[in-house]
Amino acid sequence: FVVSGSLDKTVKIWDAQTGALQKTLEGHSSKVYAVAISTDGEFVVSGSEDKTVKIWNAQTGAQKRTLEGHSKYVIAVAISTDGQFVVSGSNDTTVKIWDAQTGALKRTLVGHISSVYAVAISTDGQFVVSGSGAPYESTDDTVKIWDAQTGALQRTLEGHTQTVRAVAISTDGQFVVSGSLDKTVKIWDAQTGALQRTLEGHSDWVNAVAISTDGQFVVSGSEDKTVKIWDAQTGALQRTLEGHISSVCAVAISTDGQFVVSGSWDNTVKIWDAQTGVLLKDSVADGQFPPIDMQYKFGSAMAVDSECIVIKNNWLCGVNCEFLFWIPPEYRSVAKTEGKVFACLNERGRFFLRIK
Repeated sequence: FVVSGSLDKTVKIWDAQTGALQKTLEGHSSKVYAVAISTDGEFVVSGSEDKTVKIWNAQTGAQKRTLEGHSKYVIAVAISTDGQFVVSGSNDTTVKIWDAQTGALKRTLVGHISSVYAVAISTDGQFVVSGSGAPYESTDDTVKIWDAQTGALQRTLEGHTQTVRAVAISTDGQFVVSGSLDKTVKIWDAQTGALQRTLEGHSDWVNAVAISTDGQFVVSGSEDKTVKIWDAQTGALQRTLEGHISSVCAVAISTDGQFVVSGSWDNTVKIWDAQTGVLLKDSVADGQFPPIDMQYKFGSAMAVDSECIVIKNNWLCGVNCEFLFWIPPEYRSVAKTEGKVFACLNERGRFFLRIK
């Protein structure tokens, strides 16, 4: 099965063979930014804008427990191979390790100075990898490798020039892959921290990466609406999967390496043949993008918890790249941001959105 998280506050479980929706998991009070599945397929973990991590029974859809401790949005989650612990990354700049069975917080990893957008756990559970940064600013933009047992920082991988949005670890723990807003995918030696190669080809931000179980290929998803499959040994681009009509925000690879799954802001989850690039399944979620509420008319204002805003792919985005509002087509003809004020114009008159 395939699991997806959405701005509609839900987690959905899909049949990977038919594309049919199996279950909808409800419980978060705000947008779901990250999901992960345990190796045995018994439980699902989700991270949300509501600052919590939730653990669900994948078979029944029942909520098992809620992990509370982050002071800001939870943007990334991962589960250890043995299912014993969960890792989460947050806008509060920390990485947290939790006991999956009891929900107890085991340790908090402190070292990043910007939002943590990505986390991953090595197969043997010995180390955790995290990626960080602050869009529109030059701050962290690093990948960090931590000792999962002690919480000690082992090394910091520097080389990306913008926020690191995605990380993954090879099954054998020999290399780490990262994706960044600098439009590149980088492959690093996990033992030494040395940069092995940089994969270039995307024309916009890289939001997601994954590594095949055998370590032979890497998959990346981007704001440029494409999914790319790369040879992990040579860095050569093998194929580009086109079909999404908006940013690709999540990718995964089946254990046998036969299928690639991608999730997009176009509200779809797609399953592709990894060998041929052919689109096999296209599941359309029943949630909808949250449009700007048209009740806010000329001169009105709305408070949003963000420091500044920009327009990206017809979305109004906060300082941490969070998608705040989708701009309807009729409002895009003149849409501008200046500091903390967003303004757009259509035939009905001028519209303002102020950020406090």
